[in-house]
Amino acid sequence: MSKQTDPKQDPPTGGEQDPPATGDPTGDDNGGSGGEAKFSQTDLDRIVAERLERERKKSEAATAKAKAEAEAKALADQQKFEELAEQRGKRVGELETQVGDLEPKLETAQQQIERLEKALLGQLKAMKSDLPEATLELLKKLDPVEQLEHLAKYGEALRGKPSGGIDPTPRPSGQTGVSTDKIIEKKASSGHYAF
Repeated sequence: MSKQTDPKQDPPTGGEQDPPATGDPTGDDNGGSGGEAKFSQTDLDRIVAERLERERKKSEAATAKAKAEAEAKALADQQKFEELAEQRGKRVGELETQVGDLEPKLETAQQQIERLEKALLGQLKAMKSDLPEATLELLKKLDPVEQLEHLAKYGEALRGKPSGGIDPTPRPSGQTGVSTDKIIEKKASSGHYAF
């Protein structure tokens, strides 16, 4: 069995020693430089094992640190998420309250719309009652609101009546524009009518 030697210490005297390591793996010593330290195979194995162990520990420490940082970040993100969820929950509650307040108003508005629509359709029917068939066919191509607008604008012309409010029938000649009630009063006061 060979003893391990520390290159910093003097090699022990006597007994078996591993041959000194050289740069030549075949074991041939070509007389390398005299100032270089020479290590045995066991020394090299020990040094490599120590370095590997140090690197493994560094790697484990770096992994543990990264894991701790990731957990801390995840916890911070989770807290932000919880805050955001809480804010959204409050906003949803406010909106539900607003919707609850608006629902009765919406129902009232819908009822009023239905009543107004019914009244407008009745008015439209009355306005179309004395129109010629050709005009009614053209009006069918418009929606009810457009029909009402059109009839309000052109209704008198469509019916063939003058729009000035003048009676189309002339008065018989000799009539002055005195009302019938006045004529009856005048005749009753003169005695022509007996009551």
